[in-house]
Amino acid sequence: MSDNEFIVKMLEDAAELRKGVFEFQGFEREFLLYQEQLLREYEKSSGLKHPGNRGDAREDYLRNFFSAYGLIPQKYGISSSSGRVVSSSGHHSEELDLLFYDQSNSISLLKYQSSEFYPVEHVHGVIQVKSCFRNKKTVKDGLRNIASFKKLKKSGKAIQKINGLTIESPSTRGFGILFAYKSSLKWLTVINAIKEFMAEAPSTEWPNAVVILDEGLIVPFDGSRGCFQTPDIDKLTSTEIIGRPNNGDCLLSFYSMLMEMLDNTTLGGFQLSNYIRLPLLSGDISYNFSYGPFAEVGNCEKHGQYLREISQEALKKIIDTCDGQDTINWIKALDIAYGRPDDNIEAYERQPGEVHIYNPDDEELKDILVFPNEPHGLAYDSVSIEGKTYWVPYAYSIRDNLVVIECPKCKKA
Repeated sequence: MSDNEFIVKMLEDAAELRKGVFEFQGFEREFLLYQEQLLREYEKSSGLKHPGNRGDAREDYLRNFFSAYGLIPQKYGISSSSGRVVSSSGHHSEELDLLFYDQSNSISLLKYQSSEFYPVEHVHGVIQVKSCFRNKKTVKDGLRNIASFKKLKKSGKAIQKINGLTIESPSTRGFGILFAYKSSLKWLTVINAIKEFMAEAPSTEWPNAVVILDEGLIVPFDGSRGCFQTPDIDKLTSTEIIGRPNNGDCLLSFYSMLMEMLDNTTLGGFQLSNYIRLPLLSGDISYNFSYGPFAEVGNCEKHGQYLREISQEALKKIIDTCDGQDTINWIKALDIAYGRPDDNIEAYERQPGEVHIYNPDDEELKDILVFPNEPHGLAYDSVSIEGKTYWVPYAYSIRDNLVVIECPKCKKA
């Protein structure tokens, strides 16, 4: 009998002897039974032939465990199916198995029969469920799904009411846990897979915990203790992790950590207006045409409408070129372009708004912002990139291959 098996046997024997003394002996006994039950259900589902059906069943076992026994406070909703999390920047997570969200305030951005989309401002955290760690790829795929959630940015601050006072504070990013019932890998192989992933990603995308129900759990390590709260993990610079073997209490340890994570995640900042029309995406960068669909859609006489896109490379070039340059009030910029006096301070204060103008050759604004001989012919695109406004003249777009101007089929503007 191994040490772990001996410890579990002692727990079971003690629980059996205490059974006639207490109706509720404490979570230790209850979770010992819950853990055994989950592992039995895992084995029972092995009879399902289709891998997808087995995976769905095992995902449901964990979801039902939380909901059926009343273990999660009602203020926290648990997704009834897999779902995605969306940021107002236009980015979204991969498909995630269990999502914990604000039951009182959250709305669905989009709801299908088998999937639901939630705003990131209302999601406390997620659990990605794997039946079994069969290879390092299985581990890393689960960690990448978690990272796709943890990297999402929230759009605002949390509003809390304490003793009648309204307090504004930064909302904390959510947590992500990778859960597996079993592993056919050696413990050290799982450790190495996690550390390899952590070495390739910033600490803001690291998992809060990795749980293998019949073996133990793993969390990041700061040199003196294990860390499982998101703010603590964000500060880490070393990819060290620490594991705790299963002594019949793995599920209880996992549950205890989950409750602390839920309690320490501050939500808020959701604004419906930020989700009315999401930005376009190019790689990790989000952008918008300031004049909306009027500028976003091009029209070709031969091929019809097309989407005017900006590549990630072009977006970076626009940002890098304008970085360090002075901004200018947009009304003042147009005054200069049209040859009007540029000293109408009252108008500039009445209509504030600073813009970056892409002008690497330092051309006169009248030569790049307006069409000659057209009193109202603006010759630039106004693009919002990561919250800043950039004016990109058509002439530079054509020369430097920035904003798509030509029809992608016939290459005519």
